[in-house]
Amino acid sequence: MNKLRSKDNPAMFPKRVFNPYLPPFAGAPGLMFSPRRDVLGPSWRLFIQNTNKSPITYNFYGDYSATCVGYLTKEEFASLQSTTQDSLVGVAFKRTYLECQAIRARVALRKSGTLPTDPNALATLVKQQLKKGNKKGPQPANLQEKDVHDAFLAGQEVFQVILLQCIGYNHAFVRDMVEKCR
Repeated sequence: MNKLRSKDNPAMFPKRVFNPYLPPFAGAPGLMFSPRRDVLGPSWRLFIQNTNKSPITYNFYGDYSATCVGYLTKEEFASLQSTTQDSLVGVAFKRTYLECQAIRARVALRKSGTLPTDPNALATLVKQQLKKGNKKGPQPANLQEKDVHDAFLAGQEVFQVILLQCIGYNHAFVRDMVEKCR
């Protein structure tokens, strides 16, 4: 998910391939999956990709609050369509966000048999792994996307389930956008 974080108009641009339970229409509530904490907040302008048109466009759905309401269980992850599973795993495996780097670090430590059971020791070891990594974070040669997928299927790694609730619809903003895009 891309996001634009400006002081006055923070916006997010989630995609349905990652999030099949996004709001179905403007103003409706929905759910989003994300490993990132920085998407939580009281007010976001929500734009959702319209995949039925070429070129790709985004529709404004309204102003939304984003609240973590739980975590995607292994059963829920397993019940998602394979394209959604693959998309979510791709985010965890390829993206540079610190949360994704930490997921890869834990999976790599687990795979090598060096994952500590003490949470404080784990946090310290993950931080050390993050320092060793390049821009993409720790990406050991033996870590495969399948390893990350298996960790989600086993419930060893999770994504947040984020409730998106509409808190308003700015008609003046929409008119301004339409005017500027003519």
